[in-house]
Amino acid sequence: MQALFIIDTTNGEVYYKVLGLVSIIIVTVIVFYSGFKKGYPEITWLLIILSGGFLFMIGEKLATYSPDEWMAFLTGFKLPITSKRTVLGGIIGLMIGLILAKKWLRFQAPVLDHYAIALPLLIAISRIGCLMAGCCFGTPTDLPWGIQYNFTTPAFQAHLLNRQVQFDDNITAAVHPVQIYEMIGCLIIAFLAWKIRRKLIVSGSLFLFSLLCYAALRFLIEFIRAPESDLILVRPVLGLKTIQWVLMGIIIIGMMILVLREWKSEPLNEVLPPGRISVFRQAMLIVLIAFLVILVRKWFTSGEFTVILSIVSLVIIIILGKISLWLIRSGFRHKMKFQE
Repeated sequence: MQALFIIDTTNGEVYYKVLGLVSIIIVTVIVFYSGFKKGYPEITWLLIILSGGFLFMIGEKLATYSPDEWMAFLTGFKLPITSKRTVLGGIIGLMIGLILAKKWLRFQAPVLDHYAIALPLLIAISRIGCLMAGCCFGTPTDLPWGIQYNFTTPAFQAHLLNRQVQFDDNITAAVHPVQIYEMIGCLIIAFLAWKIRRKLIVSGSLFLFSLLCYAALRFLIEFIRAPESDLILVRPVLGLKTIQWVLMGIIIIGMMILVLREWKSEPLNEVLPPGRISVFRQAMLIVLIAFLVILVRKWFTSGEFTVILSIVSLVIIIILGKISLWLIRSGFRHKMKFQE
């Protein structure tokens, strides 16, 4: 068997975990800086980002649950530990986390559009880890840029079952580097979102545009992504995978919503949140997040848990500092009034 580009997956799991973590950190910094430039209150903005990021990681895992695992979760209130992740579930979790945190903190400025460029970048970086781990792989190809994996990977086991390789082979057949395709596609999406960021006038439209572009990209990639590497909605229906039908529905409905919003709506100027943000609401949200992080700590890798806990601890320290400063100032004013 002729060797093309052989991916060494010896340290693939390490690459997968580290790059997944790095992508989250980079995106968090980008989004925080984006809001900071617009004058968003730092603690409130950081809490919203933290809520979205936390539910992103939760959604990545929940979306991979089998029916039996969901039954165990719903009946026994136990979270089956899983190392599987899917970015599609993560996107849903991200949106839920951002919207709920925004509502709870009564934040009036746009939130989702800050992820229009950052989210594709997150996916692009994390796909390098997927490439090195071989967790998602493409269908066989004769193209000169096809890649091959060693015999310890899921790709080799799938090819062995499909009689595409023999027992005495030590590498897979050449497959499409779907991770590289998706990485390039996401970088293009991020560039397009950056180019049109001032042309879409309604808040949320830029994020919706970015999301629809990724849905279209993922729809196309599913044609050359091996079914054995898919985690959700793999069953073929009328020549397409179930996930492709779902993506097609999202694209059609999303395009209609995007056009109607931009056509009928007036430009929405960014309204900064009021100067006084409820410290009580901030404290309640961070306590809830901290409780949930501790509750599901075994569900995360040590790196993920460390990053989340570090951000939570930082926010708690800052909030406690704000409360202490407020008490000191209140006591000082009371003392001055008493002396008068």
